[in-house]
Amino acid sequence: MKRYLILYIIATLLTAAPLWAQQSKYDSVRYDQMNEAGIWNVGISIEPVVGMSHPRFEGVPNRTTGIFGFMVEGGYFVMDNLRLSLALGFVNNEWGNFFADPLEAISTQGHFKVKLGAHIHRGRWDVGARLLVGNTTYKLFAPMSIDEWAPREELFRDKRTLVGLSYDLGYMVSPFFKIGGYFEPSLTSGWGYAYAVGARLTIYLPFINMVVCK
Repeated sequence: MKRYLILYIIATLLTAAPLWAQQSKYDSVRYDQMNEAGIWNVGISIEPVVGMSHPRFEGVPNRTTGIFGFMVEGGYFVMDNLRLSLALGFVNNEWGNFFADPLEAISTQGHFKVKLGAHIHRGRWDVGARLLVGNTTYKLFAPMSIDEWAPREELFRDKRTLVGLSYDLGYMVSPFFKIGGYFEPSLTSGWGYAYAVGARLTIYLPFINMVVCK
């Protein structure tokens, strides 16, 4: 788990470093304007690679890789360089089973979360921490019937409530595009533990005329 988090952070920093070196004085002024008090913004994100877990119980694997995640976020700068945000996010690995062997049982896992917290901005950089609540669901499906090719029968389902934290790191490649990563450890109902760690690509819309028009 820690290894994946370190890899995502390193990949983000290596991608951002050349862009940071090319940053001009005008860029600094522009991004400072985006981080001023009173600015609203909206972000729509995809999470192309996500590692996640469900609380462990006997005989069932609890770790998986999510194929796709999605998040919608709204934010407001209450003061210069300090933004509050509210986000809804969902990640699921069901699409990864599209090419699974029909003669074998399969399992799926999904997380749904609502996140509220604060972010500190410095130029293009964004570091945040948020509280999260939501749920994690694990499902186990039987092999398909070769004779009938009927849908897989659901054998088992375990759904639990999540309460935890979300730690985010982002870098603005442009005024409208942000790359980054996150780590989300959580406690679950039944005294379990779950987490998600992944990369995030965000289309970012700041509501400021000076940035949008120039």
